[in-house]
Amino acid sequence: MAKTEAGKVRAYSKERAVITVKYPGYSHIVFNRPHQLNTISVQFSHDLFDNLKGCEKDEDTKFIILRGEGRAFCAGGDIKDLVRVVNGDVEYKTALDRGVFVFHEAIYYMGCVMRTPIISLMDGITFGGGIGFSQLSVFKIATENTKFAFPEAAIGHFCDASSSFTIPRMEGHLGTYLGLTGHQFKAEDTIFAGLATHFMNSSNITALEKKLAELKSITLDTIYSTINEFSVGQDHVPSHYELFGEKLEIIESCFQFNSVELIVEALERNGTQFAKSCLKSIAGNSPSSLKVNMDTIRRGATKSMSECISYEYRAWRTLPLSHDYKEGVQSLLAKKKPQWAPSKLEEISDEYVKSILLAKVKVNPYMDLSFDYNTSPHKKYNLPTREDVLSVTARHNLLTHTDIIAHFIKDNQGRFGVKQKVNDILVRMDR
Repeated sequence: MAKTEAGKVRAYSKERAVITVKYPGYSHIVFNRPHQLNTISVQFSHDLFDNLKGCEKDEDTKFIILRGEGRAFCAGGDIKDLVRVVNGDVEYKTALDRGVFVFHEAIYYMGCVMRTPIISLMDGITFGGGIGFSQLSVFKIATENTKFAFPEAAIGHFCDASSSFTIPRMEGHLGTYLGLTGHQFKAEDTIFAGLATHFMNSSNITALEKKLAELKSITLDTIYSTINEFSVGQDHVPSHYELFGEKLEIIESCFQFNSVELIVEALERNGTQFAKSCLKSIAGNSPSSLKVNMDTIRRGATKSMSECISYEYRAWRTLPLSHDYKEGVQSLLAKKKPQWAPSKLEEISDEYVKSILLAKVKVNPYMDLSFDYNTSPHKKYNLPTREDVLSVTARHNLLTHTDIIAHFIKDNQGRFGVKQKVNDILVRMDR
């Protein structure tokens, strides 16, 4: 048995990829592959689903803290696992197929079925599937160590793990920008992007857990208020604050289009250093993957969570067999430049994407998808959006920037990021 300050916990095997550590009143679900940056393997998928179901059925678990061992929350899929299939390991392909099915069951269970509140501690690298896990949680805590990215297009893959639902719903086309460029958001910028609900110093995590464990009443609002207590104050000076002003305007302006080609043309016309950095990143990614990502993002914008997960599962059974995915995985491990085929965006028509790359992707449900939604039920815990500012300003007849900002600060219990985000929205609206 392991012991902690909170009391005894049940025994667990350190060999498991995901483990549950039980405390009085709550549980930790821990990604337990620190040397692999907690990447998702076949065993990880099975262990994750088992642990989620176990915690949901445990009457003493009033909430769950999801975290990763070591310096990563979760860095996405395990490339070394996947390369076995790419290299023709037929026996392992069967295991991977089952793991992919269980992984998507776990994603759906976490996002649509579970009623136990989940708090994701994103205290480290959070890529790909790790972002999917975090965005299915009610509360998402970023720290100074947080790094976010969707790097899938760089290995010929597509945005999955429920991100086809999350990405299109990010404000100001930030999701499209992330999905096509693979650029990182660090630390405080994750809360401004809407990918975190709170920002705190990692040194406060232990104290937060202790206070949460002492709560007499466990509701979403009491958890929210408690996390606020241990988060940085509203006047915190961020170490990373790039999502404001001109950069956001460029993203909103250039990534609004429905094709990669039009986005590239808009960035070329813009001509700023930031636009050039986007073009450089896009140029290095798989053209086929960029096209698939764009199709997936636009498709996901009008689909429900269960529809997105079902679509991703079907795509997973098709796209890893494509040339660019094999090339991307092998090139990453060999540390060489991938040779994409087709090699240029203009060589890939929308018809090619649908008839060749996505021809076998059936969107019929693959399991009982009886719980569903089109808008995240926990959206209110993110920072205010432009739509929120317009609505509140009109409803309360607020006339000045000072009054509008004050209203949102009070309504959000003085949470960090509210003042900066609302002020930036107002400044850009006045231009």
